[in-house]
Amino acid sequence: MPGQYPFSAYTYTGETHRDDFSQRYCSVAPGAAHGNLKRGPGYWPCLVEVTAGNVVLLMQPGNRAIDTAPTDSVQITSPRWLRRLGTGVILAMNGRLWVIDFTRVYQHERDAGSVPALVKSMRYARILTRDFTAALLSAGAVDWP
Repeated sequence: MPGQYPFSAYTYTGETHRDDFSQRYCSVAPGAAHGNLKRGPGYWPCLVEVTAGNVVLLMQPGNRAIDTAPTDSVQITSPRWLRRLGTGVILAMNGRLWVIDFTRVYQHERDAGSVPALVKSMRYARILTRDFTAALLSAGAVDWP
């Protein structure tokens, strides 16, 4: 929904996106209604991919599959507050909700431990969220309000 949230990851439309998406060092956790996390462990570091019409969530150590679904059966169900923040996405896959967060990617790939790195990690997470949602939508996922 470009333009609805002025600082969200959904507003920038100036660059073209690839159909495929792959990103390491994401956080994946089971979700509950309204974007809350369920009790229990989350997964980090994870690999999130949108390739060949599928969405794949993998644990990086050992490439163990967390969940896999065809992209056209996936729904983006992020609540307003998360869309406005723009650093992650909530997906409904195979009857489960998954909270995918990109804020740790910058700190792991580029810089760790400094205060400006936190601000840069938020910016980078917004870019990754935008690219991820664009790849999902172009592959047939549904954006559920």
